Amino acid sequence: MKVVIGANVYASALIKPEWLPSLVIEYLLNNQGCSLIASETILGEVERILWYPKIRKYIGLCDLDLEKWIIGLRMVVEIVNINHLLADKPIIEEDPDDDKYLLTAVASGADYIVSGDQHLLKLNPYLGHAILRPAEFYQLVISKK
Repeated sequence: MKVVIGANVYASALIKPEWLPSLVIEYLLNNQGCSLIASETILGEVERILWYPKIRKYIGLCDLDLEKWIIGLRMVVEIVNINHLLADKPIIEEDPDDDKYLLTAVASGADYIVSGDQHLLKLNPYLGHAILRPAEFYQLVISKK
């Protein structure tokens, strides 16, 4: 199972490790046959938002540990190239920056996109890729195991 995780889910997992976003990520990391998928643009967004002062103040890691976490994330995700899929016309007119999640799912053949982003969620499914909130993914995939 291949899963693209939204930057907001990663941030939520770091802010509250006991929340479902963290459980979803842990499940994907600890189960054979599961892959976390990302593109460089997604990883760049994750890193950028984790350092935003309004987010950073809620993450219970020192700067060095946050840097290590970001490096560790790069080591465990499967990074796919989406440059060949970029188009002149955005898929999501209201927020073209969110296109990177859809393009990453398409490029990798991901089964799911897990995100809390409303622009993405309203497209569920997108070209056969299910787009779910962390709680929906947990209910559908993890709680059934």
